[in-house]
Amino acid sequence: MEFKNEFRHDTSSIKAADYSINGRKLLEYLNTPKIIATEGYHLQAAYDAAGNHVFRNGCGIVLKDPSKYPYVTAVLNSPIAILFPAVCKSEMLFSSYTAPTVLKRFPIVFPDNRLTEDLINTTFSYLMFLNRQKYATDYGVTDWLQELVSFYEQISNLLVLDTYFINDLDPKLRDALEENIHPYAGDMDSENSDSLLSALYYIKKQILEASSSGKYKFNMGLPGMFSFSQSNEEF
Repeated sequence: MEFKNEFRHDTSSIKAADYSINGRKLLEYLNTPKIIATEGYHLQAAYDAAGNHVFRNGCGIVLKDPSKYPYVTAVLNSPIAILFPAVCKSEMLFSSYTAPTVLKRFPIVFPDNRLTEDLINTTFSYLMFLNRQKYATDYGVTDWLQELVSFYEQISNLLVLDTYFINDLDPKLRDALEENIHPYAGDMDSENSDSLLSALYYIKKQILEASSSGKYKFNMGLPGMFSFSQSNEEF
């Protein structure tokens, strides 16, 4: 109704079929949780938990199992999703559109164990909170907050890559993640965010200390970029 009033439509009963973009029903999945995947140089995905958003230059992904939304969103924002459109283009699988053409061919691989998926889901909830904090500040994003975002992005990316390709995550690092990454017991949407930010910083510190002598060491020199270094041990 807000949509109709804003654009001065008539007052007749609203129907999803009355509104469309490029032939697709616009209102069909309003108020339905979905992933919004947009076009660009690579796939970009955002989770719309409330279902408030519609999509114009991309597509929406509605899953039958709501518990899979965090994992699938994390995969679509991983280095795999950055490279996959280039692979499709080299194979002449599409012309100039990243989504939804690429998504029809994108392989979603789920972890063999529930622990990895739970870790990615929880890390995803951390990142949703941290990104809200980034956009809520009026004075710009501090280096401290950006480094925290970059760290948890690397955690998520490493776990996704391990699921797809490596399957050789260092036991010391896995133990550190399992020991420290847990769903937050409080309200992630609370306006009093200082305690949660402090908790996420403490978790980061604990993970770095616990895994410092393992196979993988995090490189925080490139904020926002996925990078980790491997010790001299071989796979």
